[in-house]
Amino acid sequence: MNNEDKILELLTAMQARQEKSEELLTAMQARQEKSEELLTAMQAGMQSMQSDIQKINGRLDSMDERLDSMDERLDSMDGRLSSLEEKVDDLAEGQDELRTSVNALLDWSERVSSIEQLRIPKIG
Repeated sequence: MNNEDKILELLTAMQARQEKSEELLTAMQARQEKSEELLTAMQAGMQSMQSDIQKINGRLDSMDERLDSMDERLDSMDGRLSSLEEKVDDLAEGQDELRTSVNALLDWSERVSSIEQLRIPKIG
């Protein structure tokens, strides 16, 4: 084998390697394109998710406002209930005093009824 044959053999091997490199490069470019497509799809999905999250946040803000309003109304109702409880306590106390007074009058009437005749002048 002379030098020309060796050079020719080397050139053929280099050409085969270059073809393989080009095939690999083409395959890598195809993979890169697929990766870019996947990334684009993922970005669209992320944007959709962000939009959904913004909608959810808006709804939560609305719910917070409603809950705050409900808290204010409940606080107002608590105040009115406290007032009513005080009035009921006053009524119960008055009822106890009334019961005691009525019982005392009944006891007095029983004692007085044992007297045969009592002349009490009518007023008026």
